[in-house]
Amino acid sequence: MTEEKNEAAGLEPEWDEFDLDEPLVGDELADPALILRCYPGEGVWEHYRDNGRDYAYQDGAYTLYRFTQDAAGLHQELVRNGYRTYPEIHVERVGE
Repeated sequence: MTEEKNEAAGLEPEWDEFDLDEPLVGDELADPALILRCYPGEGVWEHYRDNGRDYAYQDGAYTLYRFTQDAAGLHQELVRNGYRTYPEIHVERVGE
C-alpha cells in the first residue's frame, strides 16, 4: 500500500504493513489498524479503502472516511460503508 500525506490538513495516515506471504483470513488479509498522525493546523482529508484487487469498487464495494481537523479537534465521519471499516483507528498528535 502507498502512504499519502496531506500537509495542508496536517494529517498523515500510516498503515500496518501486510505480509503478502501470510495466510489469508477467508479471502482477505487480516484487517490492519489505521494510524493517523495529526499535525497542528486545520484541514480535511478523505481516506478511501477497498480490497485493492479488482473492480468491485465500481459497484460500491468501498469504504470512505472523512477526517476534519479544526480548532475544536479531530472529527471522523464514515461517509460510505460499502467494504470494511478499520477495527481500530489510532490518532497520534505530532508537534503539539
